[in-house]
Formats: sequence, structure tokens, C-alpha cells
Amino acid sequence: MKKGDKLIFSVILIITVVGFLGTYFYKNFTKSEDTIAVIKQDGKVIKEINFKTLDKEEEFIIYSADKQHYNKIVATKDGVYISEADCPDQVCVKSGIISEVGDTVVCLPFRLMIAIEGEKANKEIDATTY
Repeated sequence: MKKGDKLIFSVILIITVVGFLGTYFYKNFTKSEDTIAVIKQDGKVIKEINFKTLDKEEEFIIYSADKQHYNKIVATKDGVYISEADCPDQVCVKSGIISEVGDTVVCLPFRLMIAIEGEKANKEIDATTY
């Protein structure tokens, strides 16, 4: 390995580490204080979960309108997710945990939607809204 190769490798390594650290600090220190998970079925709010006041893991089941199908929802301090569902495609279960403002999980067959709402700590315009 030549001197120039070592220099290029070092610069790339430093840029990578700074990128990871920047992302980590941004995600962990710019969270909004009052984020809530809003669970809706057929457009009606069924339940609201405030992560700030959540003491322990909550688990509950929401049934479809005909009471034949269900979604099992788990809420923790880290976020909320659908752990089990009897819908055919399982997209809602595969979506994983959500915790950031604007994140959503949708189960189309049962018209269920979970959305994280709150005020973003960083109120600047980002690249996607430009």
C-alpha cells in the first residue's frame, strides 16, 4: 500500500465515521417530546398512545368490522408495531417498529392505520419538501 492509498483510505474512513455519528446524534437528540401513536380504523381514532407517559409494554388486539380478523399491536417506549395479523399479505407485520414523527403502518385489508404524530423538533424545510 502506497502513501497516497493510505491517505485516501483514511479520508474515506473519517467521512464514514463522521456520517454515522452525525446520523446517530441527529436521531437521538432531535426527537420531539410529545410524540403519540394514533391508531385509526375506517378513519375513526381507536386509540392514542403517548410515548412519554408509557410506563411498560402495552399489547392489545383490534378486530376488523366483522369481528373475524384481527391485528395484534405492541407499544413500547421505543415505538409501536403490529406483531401479528391474520391478513393474507402480512405487509403490516413486515413494516416493523415505527417511532419517528410521520412514520405509518397500514393494514389495507382491515382498514387499520397507525401513524406517529407530534411536533418535529427540527422545523426546517428538508430536501423532500423543497
